Amino acid sequence: MEGIHRDSLIRLEELNREISAVERKVSRLKRLQDPEDIDSYIRAIASAIQSAYTGMEKILKEILRTYDGSVPSGEDWHVMLLKRAVLPDPGNERPAVISRETMESLDLLRSFRHVVRHVYHYNLHPERVLEQAGILLAVAPGFQREILEFLEVMG
Repeated sequence: MEGIHRDSLIRLEELNREISAVERKVSRLKRLQDPEDIDSYIRAIASAIQSAYTGMEKILKEILRTYDGSVPSGEDWHVMLLKRAVLPDPGNERPAVISRETMESLDLLRSFRHVVRHVYHYNLHPERVLEQAGILLAVAPGFQREILEFLEVMG
């Protein structure tokens, strides 16, 4: 199990870099005046949000694969992954990986990632992107704490 601990720590560090990028871009966006620059930053923020969420999803996927022996499959596997991470698995003596509150925020980010991946970027609404950035910045510290606590409990 030592490998999953190392891998999760590496992914958490990668997540920190994405979070920092979102923070910097949101801060710089507030000072911009040129519509083209604003559009570029909105696209960059949206991309960083979806990248950060994907990183969090990978951490959960690797943890569940390691401790449960499998991950959800099928069309709705992304949703089921989050739902499974909230539930303990008594058969494997695995506690919940994340809290319900964290899962609910992650589900909002998952839904936003779908939008970013499947619509033209010129259709991204700046207010929605900034709202999702706020969700990411709010949930990331708790997600990281919960993952570290889980890894500590699992030894």
